[in-house]
Amino acid sequence: LTPGNVPYAQMPEWMNCLDVLVLPSQKEGLPLVALEAIACGANVAATDVMGTAEAVGKQNVVPLDDNMVENLAQRTAEMLACGVVQTVPSDMNWEATARREMDIYESAMQTRRTGLQGNSPLTT
Repeated sequence: LTPGNVPYAQMPEWMNCLDVLVLPSQKEGLPLVALEAIACGANVAATDVMGTAEAVGKQNVVPLDDNMVENLAQRTAEMLACGVVQTVPSDMNWEATARREMDIYESAMQTRRTGLQGNSPLTT
């Protein structure tokens, strides 16, 4: 099933209906669609391009070569037959991401406060 361009408001409904998302990308950064699908309970088989193995697991990616279609079909069939259960990697979940971002902001604020104290004309 390839629904094409799905309106954003319908995306959760579609994602929650998936058993397996197949992501045959030639280029990726961090494949958010894969993480969203996994968070909704789907499994993901993908091509082994930058970012996909980290998001879906090395065992769930296949080389981008002449056997890609057959290899993706085989991994998809294995996922369906064997009851594979993927989870979002712990360092890529929203809570961990928000925590890391908050740490960055707090560090920047502390650096700024320290810098301002050291340059204050009121300190001698």
